[in-house]
Amino acid sequence: MSVELFQTGDPCELVSTMPCTDYAGHPPEQRLAHVFVPGCKRGDILDIESMLQATNDLAYNIEFTSRLLLTGQANGLSGQRITRSRYGLGQNITPDVHHGVRNMTGRVMVEADGDYYVAVIGYTGASAAQPGDTVLLDRGGHISVMRHR
Repeated sequence: MSVELFQTGDPCELVSTMPCTDYAGHPPEQRLAHVFVPGCKRGDILDIESMLQATNDLAYNIEFTSRLLLTGQANGLSGQRITRSRYGLGQNITPDVHHGVRNMTGRVMVEADGDYYVAVIGYTGASAAQPGDTVLLDRGGHISVMRHR
């Protein structure tokens, strides 16, 4: 058995802000960060750990939710789910707490040979959100992937 480590560079965040929308519809998801894992083989096991931080500068509580995704696409939101986001059940970040850290872990078996990205997909939402409200995605997060073959 061999083990390889793949990690994001600094900064790993692909966006600097996330729109904060009300719950009239599902808040729009974004690809927040990803790490490239080339040369995967069917049956490889990927162990994933990620951390991202958001800052709430708004005057109301927000929800920050994210999920892990395995995909062959360099952008986009579709692929094999590693973890599931739970609409409406994300981390609550109050104005007093101000910063919210999303730590996620996951494990997935690669289903087909190929080059893949492990991506963090996320959104922010709040019932008090107004059009144009945004939440800062802080720099300094990371994704680490250990490939077991």
